[in-house]
Amino acid sequence: MTLDDILQKANVSSESYHKALAMNVTGRSLVLQRRPCDININNYNPTSLSAWKANMHVQPVMDAYACIMHIVFDVTKDDREMGKVLCAAKKEHSDKDIRHK
Repeated sequence: MTLDDILQKANVSSESYHKALAMNVTGRSLVLQRRPCDININNYNPTSLSAWKANMHVQPVMDAYACIMHIVFDVTKDDREMGKVLCAAKKEHSDKDIRHK
């Protein structure tokens, strides 16, 4: 399905859609053009991705506040999955000596 198909089904004109994209109450932002089928793919840099070989989300920093908010979000984000893995490993090796744990 293309963006035009979606807009047509929603009965929204391309002009209205682009006006809505231009509205931003939180400051400046960048909206990258992508196909509707790619909405779940984070922004990335192919060169960095091949070196990093892990999930990444490339995001331009538009001002100092946005930079601080991004850093704070990354530092404080919930990482429950890693906690679950560590708890499972602890239970699995509960009968082992401290060196093995």
